[in-house]
Amino acid sequence: MNILDTRPCRLALSSSFTIVVALLLLCLAACQTRREPQETLQSTPTRATHSSVSEEYSPNNFGRAWWENAKSAERLGFLAGLDDCLTYETKTGVKFTDSWASYERKINKYYQSRGANKPTAVQTVFFTFAIQRTFKPNELSDRYGDEWWRGESELSRTGFLEGYLSCTESNKDEKSNWSRPLGYYQQKIDDLYNVDDRHGEAAPEYSGTIASALQEMKDN
Repeated sequence: MNILDTRPCRLALSSSFTIVVALLLLCLAACQTRREPQETLQSTPTRATHSSVSEEYSPNNFGRAWWENAKSAERLGFLAGLDDCLTYETKTGVKFTDSWASYERKINKYYQSRGANKPTAVQTVFFTFAIQRTFKPNELSDRYGDEWWRGESELSRTGFLEGYLSCTESNKDEKSNWSRPLGYYQQKIDDLYNVDDRHGEAAPEYSGTIASALQEMKDN
């Protein structure tokens, strides 16, 4: 064979080229196969995975599991918020005369005496300890105002809003609606009451009740 004959080389190159092209086609096919499910998923509307803000204040979120995991300060603040709502805001015609520490013990005992499969809302349990009153006040209570808010811990203030807002959420006669996250209202009220003198010692402070402040923040 002539050493200058290039046919074997051309044949080898042709075969190599064919193999490369075949491999490229296989890669393209594989990429297309992987891309198709993604395109299908992208064309499907994404479903929300988190609860709406209105559901955040549902009394069902504040049952036995919540109570047992909450710290005492948050629990007591929660009971104060329930008291303000049930006593002064709604038409339940009840009042609570015992100490918050006493109610905390009673609720602990209530949950401990029942099985773990009894997810009764704290509000429902708390209401069983209420005392009936003969009239409904026509004005907001000044018991929960700037002195209470400024004198309580941040966790207690959080509990108050959880109790108050979950109570109004469950009250069918209450038309007010709060659709923002709880932290929004807590920050706003902290500012109104100048908590920790955040705006300076001489800054003006809101003199109304917590409930009246929340009424101004409700949705129109």
